[in-house]
Order: sequence, then C-alpha cells, then structure tokens
Amino acid sequence: MVYTTLIEIDRPWNKAVDFKDKESYMEFMQTVKFGVGAFQEYSAWSLSTTDGLSVGVPYLLPNKLCYPEMVPHDYPYFYSGDVDFLLKFENMLDNPIDYDTTDIANNMLWGNRVPEWFDGWDNVFDLRAVGQTETLEEIVNFIKKKRFATKEDIINHLNWGMRIKWSSYRNALRENDSIKLTKKGYEYIGG
Repeated sequence: MVYTTLIEIDRPWNKAVDFKDKESYMEFMQTVKFGVGAFQEYSAWSLSTTDGLSVGVPYLLPNKLCYPEMVPHDYPYFYSGDVDFLLKFENMLDNPIDYDTTDIANNMLWGNRVPEWFDGWDNVFDLRAVGQTETLEEIVNFIKKKRFATKEDIINHLNWGMRIKWSSYRNALRENDSIKLTKKGYEYIGG
C-alpha cells in the first residue's frame, strides 16, 4: 500500500491519509516500511523526509537537490534516474531493510546543523541585529500601535518588496524587551 496525502489518486494501491495533528502523523510515520522521494525539482516535501528519518524511516531519495545534504554521503538509498529508482524500490520492497537512521536523526538536531550551515557559528542567533534605525523605530511603533503584528503586516505597512532582507530586523525585534516573538507574529508587551 502506498500512503499519500493526495486524495486525487484513485488506485487500489493508494490510500490517502489525513492527520489532525503532528502527534498522530508522527506515530503513523513510525509504522511505514520506507518513504519515497520522487522529486524532479526542489520541493517542501523534504520536510516530510526529515520527519520520517527522525523516527527511523529510511527514504528512497534522488541523489540531487537538498537530499545529499540530509544524509551521510554513503547513504544506501539514493537513486539516479528512473531505472535506478525502480531497481532500488523493488529491492526495498522485497528485502528486509536494515538501516539505522538514528545517526541521521541526531545529525538533524538544530544545534548540530547550524554550525555546518553557517560555517561554524554556534547558532543562528549569532546573526547580527540591525542597529537602531528609523525603520526599526517605525516597526516597533507599528507593533505598539496594533498591539500585535505579523511579519506580513509589517512588510505591507512598510510597502517593502521581496528584496528587503528581514533577518536583521527580526533579530532586532527579538532583542527588544517591549516585543514578544510568538508563533504567529510580534506582540507588544511594553508599557
């Protein structure tokens, strides 16, 4: 059986799944034999791959895009092209899979990945915050006035396009004692 989130596939070998929360999704992931990445271009499905690998599910992956960065260089389940994919897919179906993804999952921990991605930085918060600028002051005043604002609200208020770098402003807001970073945006908590 092939499990997907694609309800449009109407085949006897496919079952569409829908999860109400991350916990049930992760529990289900632990029950599958292996996962498959069949991406021709970059895709956010790499997040599903990391989810599966983190709970011990080996993945058959294309040997391109972001996938070689996710697993060790000697990872046995890379494929190159359609013929190689079919051979490895059938082999994974027909034979026991004896591959421990524990090292991969441990390598995916944020604290282990950040130094690799950022040339030895201890963590992503080493990024510099923008200094005290008129724009930062305008952002803080906007959040203060609204009491809560999302990144999108702020960018629309400033009439910024896609080329403006947000990271240094986000880090400055994190350092501001009057602003609380929440899951959905920025809350003004100052007086």
